[in-house]
Amino acid sequence: NGIVDAGDTIEYTLSVTNSGNVSLTGANVTDTKLGLAAVAVTPANLAPGATGTLTSVYTILQIDVDAGGIENTATGSATPPNLPDGTPATPITDTSDTDVDGTGTNVPNNETVETPLLDGTTPGDGTDNDPTVSLIPAVPQITFTKTFGIPVDVNANGIVDAGDTIEYTLSVTNSGNVSLTGANVTDTKLGLAAVAVTPANLAPGATGSLTSVYTILQLDVDAGGIENTATGSATPPNLPDGTPATPITDTSDTDVDGTGTNVPNNETVETPLLDGSLPGDGTDNDPTVSLIPAVPQITFTKTFATPVDVNANGIVDAGDTIEYTLSVTNSGNVSLTGANVTDTKLGLAAVAVTPANLAPGATGSLTSVYTILQIDVDAGGIENTATGSATPPNLPDGTPATPITDTSDTDVDGTGTNVPNNETVETPLL
Repeated sequence: NGIVDAGDTIEYTLSVTNSGNVSLTGANVTDTKLGLAAVAVTPANLAPGATGTLTSVYTILQIDVDAGGIENTATGSATPPNLPDGTPATPITDTSDTDVDGTGTNVPNNETVETPLLDGTTPGDGTDNDPTVSLIPAVPQITFTKTFGIPVDVNANGIVDAGDTIEYTLSVTNSGNVSLTGANVTDTKLGLAAVAVTPANLAPGATGSLTSVYTILQLDVDAGGIENTATGSATPPNLPDGTPATPITDTSDTDVDGTGTNVPNNETVETPLLDGSLPGDGTDNDPTVSLIPAVPQITFTKTFATPVDVNANGIVDAGDTIEYTLSVTNSGNVSLTGANVTDTKLGLAAVAVTPANLAPGATGSLTSVYTILQIDVDAGGIENTATGSATPPNLPDGTPATPITDTSDTDVDGTGTNVPNNETVETPLL
């Protein structure tokens, strides 16, 4: 994977040199970390100046990576000839020294030069037996993704609108080589400030997550969706010298597109912003976009009051008046502007209702008085239709939306009696 991490291996070479003046036998090494207990080197019998060696492969543990490297000491041993009187000689030992520094670079005159310990200090013991230190570069890194589920239709009206909810899942993955603690996320839109994920302590490859429910606002619906970015953070182990490590952060990426469909290879593929463009910043940290389909819709009704007997003759005849009320209701999920009505019979041409800007569920209306003509009386009544119109918000990419229209319906019959469920019940023509 291009980094040194747990499970990788290091081959150690342990060398015993006869630096004395007598032949030695049974040269061997003991190294607890490598699991060696008096293991013979080759050759094991050494003339003065000769060297015996062995190699041993060590599998790096997570504790080694978190520590910043491996520091250990081994012991070499060999047995001199018997004494002149035949008494067996006592084996001689030496604690290992290293002839390379922590990066593997050769150290000249290693027998007289102290090499740094893992924490960067020098032993300071005046000996030439310095532990062997193999530094492991820390690569602290997190990958932070934010995804979302299907919106919950809280009001059960069949469309996504203000007050409905979306559940987001925020996931912090340890994509580096060291253990991390205190993994948390901050998301202003969701009201999260350094909130811990579960689990918060992450071994390499592990993921901590949390879910948070967001209540959709009208401005989200009007914008065509929700676009936002969050930040994940976690803290690596202390440096080898004990200095606290600086927390690392990552800006959220998304592994789903605006419809919630999975995006393969999201770390290398840019996903569109809310306006449909690509970030184009060359990073893998794309905002999470949850599209909300716009459902612009109006319901337009036209009702009338009891005719006014202008000439007070006790009958409805030409010259009397009728007051009509024309009402435009925003029955969709987006805000509407410029609501107006056109009614040829009433002489209205794109006349604004009050209010003209309508939130979902709001109604704008106007009243208009019509003077009854003889032709109306002769026909037995007045039958006419009007048109309501209003304009939705611009599309997410800034394109102006097309105004929507609705032909008037009536919620009263010909006598002025209310018609329940007028949107689903037909009322008789004249």
